[in-house]
Amino acid sequence: SISKKVSAKTVLNPRSSPIFIELDLAIPNEASNDQYILYHNSNSGVGYAAFTRATTSNSKADLTFTIFSGSTTASVTAEVEKGSFAHVCLSYDNSIQEKRAKILSGSVVVATSDRVSFDSINTAGSPLLIGSGSALAISSFTPTQTFSGSINNFRVYHKTRSASEIDRYVKRTLFADSNSGNVL
Repeated sequence: SISKKVSAKTVLNPRSSPIFIELDLAIPNEASNDQYILYHNSNSGVGYAAFTRATTSNSKADLTFTIFSGSTTASVTAEVEKGSFAHVCLSYDNSIQEKRAKILSGSVVVATSDRVSFDSINTAGSPLLIGSGSALAISSFTPTQTFSGSINNFRVYHKTRSASEIDRYVKRTLFADSNSGNVL
């Protein structure tokens, strides 16, 4: 857990609250192998990950965001331009009206998964890895290299962010604040 809480209780648990990750992502204009952007997985096979698949394209990559627990997954894929920073948001909200994984480009939803409900997503005590990770059996994904690119302004929230919140803070420095739902 990346919580500063002394209890070590996980704060990145989509079962108890939404998870919303924002980052500026730059993937070089070159062919690439399977690689993780981020990976948070418990010892019991529960967690979430974002990764790109191998591609020979110098201009585009497929970004996948997946939430998994046992054999249940919510997975979504969207195309990302290579060669410059893109503001990307990864979201999962287990509330009754949502239960979907989403990828946003800035504040615009570009991909949405089918509705999937999880009984439990608990990654307590497991590290959140950025740029590396292990094989992910659920999606037949095995990274063959660490992330080759740049990540900037990595932010994790306890709540789903609105389009106006994303637009308002996309170019601002943020600090941990319990009032904003900001984790990092």
